[in-house]
Amino acid sequence: MSEMTQVQQRPWFEKPVRAIQTVLRLSDAPDYDPKAVVAYVREQHGNVLVINGGGIFAFYPTEIPHHRRAPGMTRDILGEVITEAHSHHIHVIARIDFRAGHREMYESHPDWFGQDFSGRPRMINGLFAAAPNSPFRNEGYGFQVLREILSRYPVDGIWENAPFFNPPSFDLVGPAEKPNFWGPICYCPYCRQDFRQKTSFDLPTEENLTSPAFTAYLAACRREQYFNNIEGPTGSKRTMIEAKPA
Repeated sequence: MSEMTQVQQRPWFEKPVRAIQTVLRLSDAPDYDPKAVVAYVREQHGNVLVINGGGIFAFYPTEIPHHRRAPGMTRDILGEVITEAHSHHIHVIARIDFRAGHREMYESHPDWFGQDFSGRPRMINGLFAAAPNSPFRNEGYGFQVLREILSRYPVDGIWENAPFFNPPSFDLVGPAEKPNFWGPICYCPYCRQDFRQKTSFDLPTEENLTSPAFTAYLAACRREQYFNNIEGPTGSKRTMIEAKPA
Protein backbone atom coordinates (compact mmCIF):
# COMPACT_ATOMS: atom_id res chain seq x y z
CA MET A 1 0.00 0.00 0.00
CA SER A 2 1.46 3.36 -1.03
CA GLU A 3 1.95 6.19 1.42
CA MET A 4 -0.62 8.27 -0.49
CA THR A 5 -3.19 5.49 -0.20
CA GLN A 6 -2.52 5.21 3.53
CA VAL A 7 -3.13 8.93 3.96
CA GLN A 8 -6.33 8.80 1.93
CA GLN A 9 -7.68 5.99 4.08
CA ARG A 10 -7.19 7.85 7.33
CA PRO A 11 -10.26 9.25 9.14
CA TRP A 12 -11.05 12.83 8.15
CA PHE A 13 -9.87 14.18 11.52
CA GLU A 14 -6.40 12.73 10.95
CA LYS A 15 -6.04 14.64 7.70
CA PRO A 16 -5.35 18.37 7.31
CA VAL A 17 -8.41 20.41 8.24
CA ARG A 18 -9.36 24.04 7.81
CA ALA A 19 -11.98 24.51 10.51
CA ILE A 20 -14.26 27.51 10.85
CA GLN A 21 -16.02 28.02 14.17
CA THR A 22 -19.10 30.16 14.68
CA VAL A 23 -20.17 30.71 18.29
CA LEU A 24 -23.74 31.77 17.64
CA ARG A 25 -25.30 34.65 19.51
CA LEU A 26 -28.94 34.37 20.50
CA SER A 27 -29.65 37.29 18.19
CA ASP A 28 -28.42 35.16 15.26
CA ALA A 29 -31.14 32.53 15.68
CA PRO A 30 -34.21 34.26 14.14
CA ASP A 31 -32.59 35.08 10.78
CA TYR A 32 -29.98 32.34 10.55
CA ASP A 33 -29.24 31.26 6.97
CA PRO A 34 -27.57 27.82 6.82
CA LYS A 35 -26.93 28.03 3.08
CA ALA A 36 -25.17 31.39 3.40
CA VAL A 37 -23.01 30.11 6.27
CA VAL A 38 -21.93 27.02 4.35
CA ALA A 39 -21.27 29.16 1.28
CA TYR A 40 -18.94 31.30 3.40
CA VAL A 41 -17.12 28.20 4.65
CA ARG A 42 -16.61 27.12 1.05
CA GLU A 43 -15.34 30.57 0.08
CA GLN A 44 -12.75 30.27 2.87
CA HIS A 45 -11.80 26.79 1.64
CA GLY A 46 -12.96 25.27 4.91
CA ASN A 47 -13.69 21.58 5.26
CA VAL A 48 -14.93 21.60 8.88
CA LEU A 49 -17.62 23.78 10.46
CA VAL A 50 -18.02 24.05 14.24
CA ILE A 51 -21.46 25.26 15.24
CA ASN A 52 -23.59 25.50 18.38
CA GLY A 53 -25.51 22.38 19.29
CA GLY A 54 -26.91 22.67 22.78
CA GLY A 55 -26.33 22.76 26.51
CA ILE A 56 -27.10 26.28 27.69
CA PHE A 57 -29.31 26.98 24.67
CA ALA A 58 -30.39 24.50 22.00
CA PHE A 59 -30.01 25.48 18.36
CA TYR A 60 -32.33 22.66 17.34
CA PRO A 61 -35.87 21.71 18.47
CA THR A 62 -34.92 19.91 21.68
CA GLU A 63 -37.46 18.01 23.76
CA ILE A 64 -35.37 17.80 26.94
CA PRO A 65 -36.92 19.54 29.98
CA HIS A 66 -35.28 22.86 30.89
CA HIS A 67 -33.11 22.77 27.73
CA ARG A 68 -34.11 26.15 26.36
CA ARG A 69 -34.41 26.61 22.63
CA ALA A 70 -32.69 29.70 21.27
CA PRO A 71 -35.27 32.51 21.42
CA GLY A 72 -36.80 33.36 18.06
CA MET A 73 -35.48 30.23 16.36
CA THR A 74 -37.95 29.22 13.64
CA ARG A 75 -35.96 26.43 12.00
CA ASP A 76 -33.77 23.49 12.92
CA ILE A 77 -30.46 25.33 12.63
CA LEU A 78 -28.23 22.40 13.55
CA GLY A 79 -30.07 19.97 11.29
CA GLU A 80 -30.16 22.28 8.28
CA VAL A 81 -26.50 23.21 8.65
CA ILE A 82 -25.50 19.54 8.73
CA THR A 83 -27.56 18.75 5.62
CA GLU A 84 -26.18 21.70 3.68
CA ALA A 85 -22.59 21.17 4.82
CA HIS A 86 -22.59 17.47 4.04
CA SER A 87 -23.88 18.17 0.53
CA HIS A 88 -20.58 19.99 -0.02
CA HIS A 89 -18.40 17.41 1.79
CA ILE A 90 -17.91 19.67 4.81
CA HIS A 91 -17.75 18.00 8.22
CA VAL A 92 -19.78 19.42 11.11
CA ILE A 93 -18.77 19.47 14.78
CA ALA A 94 -21.53 20.34 17.25
CA ARG A 95 -20.50 22.48 20.22
CA ILE A 96 -22.09 21.57 23.58
CA ASP A 97 -21.71 23.58 26.77
CA PHE A 98 -22.66 22.52 30.30
CA ARG A 99 -20.93 25.24 32.30
CA ALA A 100 -24.19 26.70 33.60
CA GLY A 101 -27.97 26.49 33.65
CA HIS A 102 -31.02 28.70 33.74
CA ARG A 103 -33.14 29.57 36.76
CA GLU A 104 -35.80 26.93 36.11
CA MET A 105 -33.13 24.23 36.12
CA TYR A 106 -31.64 25.65 39.33
CA GLU A 107 -35.04 25.75 41.02
CA SER A 108 -35.65 22.14 40.01
CA HIS A 109 -32.20 20.91 41.10
CA PRO A 110 -30.42 23.52 43.27
CA ASP A 111 -27.88 20.92 44.44
CA TRP A 112 -26.61 20.51 40.86
CA PHE A 113 -25.09 23.98 40.88
CA GLY A 114 -22.07 25.58 42.49
CA GLN A 115 -22.37 27.10 45.95
CA ASP A 116 -20.21 29.32 48.08
CA PHE A 117 -19.47 28.39 51.70
CA SER A 118 -22.75 29.90 52.92
CA GLY A 119 -24.79 28.00 50.32
CA ARG A 120 -25.41 30.87 47.92
CA PRO A 121 -25.34 29.91 44.24
CA ARG A 122 -22.31 30.65 42.08
CA MET A 123 -23.18 32.69 39.00
CA ILE A 124 -21.68 33.05 35.51
CA ASN A 125 -22.99 35.94 33.41
CA GLY A 126 -26.44 35.73 34.97
CA LEU A 127 -26.58 31.92 34.81
CA PHE A 128 -26.18 29.38 37.60
CA ALA A 129 -22.70 27.82 37.47
CA ALA A 130 -22.70 24.04 37.22
CA ALA A 131 -21.14 22.12 40.11
CA PRO A 132 -18.25 20.00 38.82
CA ASN A 133 -19.29 16.78 40.57
CA SER A 134 -23.07 17.00 40.20
CA PRO A 135 -25.32 15.12 37.76
CA PHE A 136 -25.85 18.30 35.72
CA ARG A 137 -22.83 17.71 33.49
CA ASN A 138 -23.46 13.98 33.46
CA GLU A 139 -26.46 11.66 33.51
CA GLY A 140 -28.85 14.21 34.98
CA TYR A 141 -28.67 16.56 32.00
CA GLY A 142 -25.49 16.60 29.89
CA PHE A 143 -25.67 12.99 28.75
CA GLN A 144 -29.33 13.49 27.78
CA VAL A 145 -28.49 16.42 25.53
CA LEU A 146 -25.66 14.50 23.90
CA ARG A 147 -27.83 11.43 23.31
CA GLU A 148 -30.54 13.56 21.74
CA ILE A 149 -28.11 15.21 19.33
CA LEU A 150 -26.42 11.92 18.41
CA SER A 151 -29.73 10.15 17.87
CA ARG A 152 -31.12 12.86 15.59
CA TYR A 153 -28.20 14.15 13.57
CA PRO A 154 -25.26 12.71 11.61
CA VAL A 155 -22.75 15.01 13.31
CA ASP A 156 -19.10 14.31 12.53
CA GLY A 157 -17.83 15.29 15.94
CA ILE A 158 -18.65 16.83 19.31
CA TRP A 159 -16.80 19.62 21.06
CA GLU A 160 -17.63 20.04 24.72
CA ASN A 161 -16.72 23.53 25.84
CA ALA A 162 -14.92 23.88 29.18
CA PRO A 163 -15.25 20.30 30.49
CA PHE A 164 -12.77 20.87 33.32
CA PHE A 165 -13.05 21.53 37.02
CA ASN A 166 -12.19 24.99 38.29
CA PRO A 167 -9.47 25.08 40.97
CA PRO A 168 -9.30 28.09 43.31
CA SER A 169 -8.56 31.65 42.27
CA PHE A 170 -5.43 31.76 44.45
CA ASP A 171 -2.74 33.67 42.54
CA LEU A 172 0.23 31.68 43.87
CA VAL A 173 -0.68 28.27 42.43
CA GLY A 174 1.17 28.95 39.18
CA PRO A 175 1.95 31.75 36.73
CA ALA A 176 -0.57 30.49 34.16
CA GLU A 177 -3.35 30.00 36.71
CA LYS A 178 -4.80 33.44 37.11
CA PRO A 179 -8.01 34.42 38.97
CA ASN A 180 -9.86 35.35 35.78
CA PHE A 181 -9.62 31.72 34.65
CA TRP A 182 -9.64 29.53 37.75
CA GLY A 183 -12.86 29.59 39.70
CA PRO A 184 -13.56 29.55 43.43
CA ILE A 185 -14.08 26.44 45.56
CA CYS A 186 -17.52 24.85 45.20
CA TYR A 187 -19.25 23.85 48.43
CA CYS A 188 -22.26 22.07 46.94
CA PRO A 189 -23.23 18.72 48.57
CA TYR A 190 -21.65 16.70 45.74
CA CYS A 191 -18.30 18.47 45.93
CA ARG A 192 -18.23 18.32 49.73
CA GLN A 193 -18.88 14.58 49.68
CA ASP A 194 -16.44 13.88 46.86
CA PHE A 195 -13.60 15.76 48.55
CA ARG A 196 -14.21 14.15 51.93
CA GLN A 197 -14.22 10.66 50.40
CA LYS A 198 -11.02 11.23 48.43
CA THR A 199 -8.93 13.15 50.97
CA SER A 200 -10.53 12.69 54.44
CA PHE A 201 -10.56 16.50 54.71
CA ASP A 202 -13.47 18.89 54.69
CA LEU A 203 -13.24 21.43 51.89
CA PRO A 204 -10.93 24.30 52.90
CA THR A 205 -12.55 27.56 53.94
CA GLU A 206 -9.60 29.72 52.89
CA GLU A 207 -6.97 29.68 50.17
CA ASN A 208 -3.89 29.18 52.31
CA LEU A 209 -0.87 27.22 51.09
CA THR A 210 0.04 26.27 54.68
CA SER A 211 -3.33 24.54 55.13
CA PRO A 212 -3.24 20.75 54.62
CA ALA A 213 -6.84 20.84 53.40
CA PHE A 214 -6.07 23.51 50.83
CA THR A 215 -2.94 21.83 49.50
CA ALA A 216 -4.93 18.58 49.28
CA TYR A 217 -7.57 20.49 47.35
CA LEU A 218 -5.00 21.80 44.88
CA ALA A 219 -3.68 18.28 44.38
CA ALA A 220 -7.21 16.97 43.90
CA CYS A 221 -7.98 19.65 41.33
CA ARG A 222 -4.87 18.90 39.33
CA ARG A 223 -4.72 15.14 39.68
CA GLU A 224 -8.05 13.60 40.61
CA GLN A 225 -10.70 16.18 39.79
CA TYR A 226 -9.39 17.34 36.42
CA PHE A 227 -8.35 13.96 35.10
CA ASN A 228 -11.41 12.23 36.54
CA ASN A 229 -13.49 14.69 34.57
CA ILE A 230 -11.58 13.93 31.38
CA GLU A 231 -11.55 10.17 31.90
CA GLY A 232 -14.90 9.94 33.69
CA PRO A 233 -17.79 12.11 32.42
CA THR A 234 -15.97 13.23 29.29
CA GLY A 235 -14.81 9.68 28.72
CA SER A 236 -18.43 8.52 28.96
CA LYS A 237 -19.43 11.11 26.38
CA ARG A 238 -16.62 9.93 24.14
CA THR A 239 -17.93 6.36 24.42
CA MET A 240 -21.39 7.51 23.31
CA ILE A 241 -19.92 9.30 20.32
CA GLU A 242 -17.81 6.33 19.29
CA ALA A 243 -20.83 4.02 19.56
CA LYS A 244 -22.83 6.15 17.13
CA PRO A 245 -23.18 4.38 13.74
CA ALA A 246 -21.08 5.98 11.01
